[in-house]
Amino acid sequence: MSDVKAIWKFTIPVTDVVEVEMPRNARVLPFVQPARPESLVMRSMHLWAEVYPDAPKIIRRFLVVGTGNPIPDAYPSHWLASVVDPPFVWHVYEASDPITGVGGEVHG
Repeated sequence: MSDVKAIWKFTIPVTDVVEVEMPRNARVLPFVQPARPESLVMRSMHLWAEVYPDAPKIIRRFLVVGTGNPIPDAYPSHWLASVVDPPFVWHVYEASDPITGVGGEVHG
């Protein structure tokens, strides 16, 4: 594996639980942006991560929660970022693996 990092953009839908394939040990940056900033009802958003491009790919799980909606207890999680999409505000969390408690890596 190369020691050279890159920043990659990932587009995720605005839905409750999202699984994203990304290189192992990717560090998701605490910034999220609507896919179309002029949109009144956002359908997707972008997040960025520092990655080692040659690392093996894994699936990471993220939660997208609207203000006032419950955060599912089934997914231990930590907050990454919030994004304003008037009249809504969405909050993005990375779900921890329920077995290991680490990151959002999904075990098959």
